[in-house]
Amino acid sequence: CQVVALAASQALAEYGVELKIKWPNDLVQDHRKVGGILVEEKGDNIVVGVGMNITIAPEVEKMRDEHVLAAGVLTSSARRQDQAGSSDFGPLGLWRSLVNCSQKLYTIQSKRVAEDLVRQVDQRLYLRNEHVSVNTPEGEKQAQVLGLDAGGGLRVFMDGAKQVLTSASLMPLKNA
Repeated sequence: CQVVALAASQALAEYGVELKIKWPNDLVQDHRKVGGILVEEKGDNIVVGVGMNITIAPEVEKMRDEHVLAAGVLTSSARRQDQAGSSDFGPLGLWRSLVNCSQKLYTIQSKRVAEDLVRQVDQRLYLRNEHVSVNTPEGEKQAQVLGLDAGGGLRVFMDGAKQVLTSASLMPLKNA
């Protein structure tokens, strides 16, 4: 998920869009969820889905009750242009950018420079140094987001100690 989130973040940066990555799979702009990534294993294959709100976003009333962030629509300064001189900020242009950035990251990762990828994701991490609510098997707990560890796990300060989460749902706290 994190490599795809980084590729999406880099692809959108070409259009002047600054995205943050809400660990593990959400794309955030201006504290609103504007996209997400799903990864599923099907036999020997890994299938990745990327969704981005480029024209509309669901209204709060139509979202699941447990949604963490309000949905938003990507906004862009659209500084990148196609060969005809017009902005290609749309599904096809974004797809091209995402594929190109994904290929570059795949090449880097295949050269075993995973720590550089984690560092790049860590730089775009949403909620860094913020207090969050974490759903754990023991129930809901409060934690502070510290960053990512070398393997891409989320480093948090929770229950009086530094811990690494490999799977969790995070929700920003309103009054931390």
